[in-house]
Amino acid sequence: MKKIFSIVMAMVAIAAVSTSCSYDKIIASSDGKVKLSMTIDDNVEIVSRAVSETEKAALEESCKIYVYSSKGLIRKYHGADEVPSDLWLASGEYSAEAWAGDSVPASFDKKYYRGKTTFNVSPTAVANAVINCKIANVVASVKFDASVATVLSDYKITIANTKGSLDFSDANADAKGYYMMPSGDTKLTYSITGTRLGGETYTQNGEIEDVKGTTEYALTIKFQSKEFEAIGGGMFVVDVDEKEIEVNDSFEITAIPLITANFDLSQPKTGEAGSFKKFSIYVSAVEELTGLELSGLNSIGFTASDKVEFFQSQDYVKSQLSTFGIEIQCPFATDEHPEGDVRAAKITFTAAMLNTLANGKYSIGIKATDNLNKVRNTTLVIDVSNDAVKVTEVPAYDVWATSATVKGTIAKEGSTGTGVEYRKAGGDWTKVYSDDSAAFSVKLTGLEAGTAYEYRAFADNDGEGNAFTSSTIYTFTTETAAQLPNSGFEDWCEISGVVSPCASESTMFWDCGNAGAKIASAVLTTAESTIKNSGNYSAKLNSKNVVIKFAAGNMFIGKYLDTDGTDGVLGFGRQVFSSRPKSLTGYVKYNPVAINKVPSGTPSECVKGEMDKGIIYIALLDETTESYGGSSYPLIVKTKPSQRRIFDKNESRVIAYGEWTSREATSSDNTMMKFEIPLEYKRTDKKPSAILICCSASFWGDYYAGGDGSVMYIDDFTLNY
Repeated sequence: MKKIFSIVMAMVAIAAVSTSCSYDKIIASSDGKVKLSMTIDDNVEIVSRAVSETEKAALEESCKIYVYSSKGLIRKYHGADEVPSDLWLASGEYSAEAWAGDSVPASFDKKYYRGKTTFNVSPTAVANAVINCKIANVVASVKFDASVATVLSDYKITIANTKGSLDFSDANADAKGYYMMPSGDTKLTYSITGTRLGGETYTQNGEIEDVKGTTEYALTIKFQSKEFEAIGGGMFVVDVDEKEIEVNDSFEITAIPLITANFDLSQPKTGEAGSFKKFSIYVSAVEELTGLELSGLNSIGFTASDKVEFFQSQDYVKSQLSTFGIEIQCPFATDEHPEGDVRAAKITFTAAMLNTLANGKYSIGIKATDNLNKVRNTTLVIDVSNDAVKVTEVPAYDVWATSATVKGTIAKEGSTGTGVEYRKAGGDWTKVYSDDSAAFSVKLTGLEAGTAYEYRAFADNDGEGNAFTSSTIYTFTTETAAQLPNSGFEDWCEISGVVSPCASESTMFWDCGNAGAKIASAVLTTAESTIKNSGNYSAKLNSKNVVIKFAAGNMFIGKYLDTDGTDGVLGFGRQVFSSRPKSLTGYVKYNPVAINKVPSGTPSECVKGEMDKGIIYIALLDETTESYGGSSYPLIVKTKPSQRRIFDKNESRVIAYGEWTSREATSSDNTMMKFEIPLEYKRTDKKPSAILICCSASFWGDYYAGGDGSVMYIDDFTLNY
């Protein structure tokens, strides 16, 4: 069955071909226009069903498009909202890549799509760059022959890669499993389990090698005769049918309408009373526009109505609006539709109307709706004052512990020596100059954490030779420079006979794997008094063979929650952490030994005989949580091979990440080495909600792989701002 999810990323292009329909944007004669579109082939046969609006919205939100020239990445868009209504590029050759969906190790419902195309841009034709995205997952399905039930009950097959697994049984007979293979992982492993008629537990393992994305592996499981079992074979034959995924019906996901201007609509349109020039707002949509609403009109003096819906209003209302000074053109001429296109509109605010406004701020709502009921809302703020320069309130995500970014605009032509001055509340002002751009951004640095500041705009010359200082003062408070409890690892206690890195269970912030090792009467992580940087103790993380299996010495922010058989369930990370450090420093001493334990399913990078690898990593996470046993944590980690779920630094929940690794001893004596881990912020438009730090003497400890005797000592962790 073929499913084509067509995410049309190109909006109606409003070309700069005449002054009547221009964005007031200068386009070089050698430039050409590109219409980006992306199709998604979900070509795995499943039970037929309609795709929900929720699924469509999720694909829209997750899709990413990257455009490359010979010089590298030149454009990137995350989500349908970000794609421009028209994309102008210099003539030449380009390539575009697209992704959509959820990239998770293993899932019955989350799929990931990927595609790439090349195209040429010229000034004589519109380039249509269609990126055909195909499913990127390795897909598995299972059929149990009727013969299986004659010898086993409660049977299932677990199919896994090194980071995730799924269980197939008669209960989900039509299920398909979607796997994203980790780097270097080229095989799926499987384990058939069940209960024989005599009551004994039965297990049979195997693997499928050299698996490929966009390919389904259909497994049929049949009982084989006793003769085959007697000569060393398993009880079952597993036939694997490798087939390229086939294709059928389609639906379309379109981007919501765009509302744009030749200025930043997120900032007020500023000007002096009586000195405004006309400006226009442009609306464009993939589908026909069915709604175009303006609201808040009473505030600017339009008394006929506070709200006007252009498509539903009588002609006399439209005439009144035009006479007042707001002209709406729809259909609006574009170069593809010079006679007019109902997928595009132009809203012009005339100078005559604008220059009747007294000093103050005016907010006009603009709402665009297409015939698929996709809606875009925005607010136009008109700021009328005699201020030469204006600044706006700083959003919370632009205020860090020691810096803040303030945006402003020059409202009076000719103003120079512009910028922002700031102070601690009640203190002396400090000036920071901008580059005198019409819309500027100034970064204030050297601030104190957790401190309130005031700021305002200034100009050395307001265009008439006078110095100017805004009478409007804004405030912000910097983030606190939060630190980690027990960061020197001085506090230790026993909880139910388990050595724990805390003063008491009620103050626990860090934890380790000692609770899991207890079943083998082993201790992996302890206080160490002889090797330390300061204080009385460091933490010693000792990887060991603990009779049942190999266990890595470890320490992590969070809590050890449960032991599932001989496998751990961990609550990773702690919530209520909104600060954004620049780096983590601390002290480490690491002594690795050669890897001597490499169980089946361990990533191929872990090679027996090579030196073990130690790791310390830090991540800041968003508000996403997972639950286990009634408790919620940023992430629930499970080390059981059939249910393995481990931390992935590439997950969308990760706002910032950094790590330190080593395969070598840090010193030959008892001294500790200072390390620093810079944090790379993947998002700066969102503050974190949680923090995670994990330290392990054996990098592949989640797979019970590493070197028996690798030891890491850690001490005095500090977050730097």
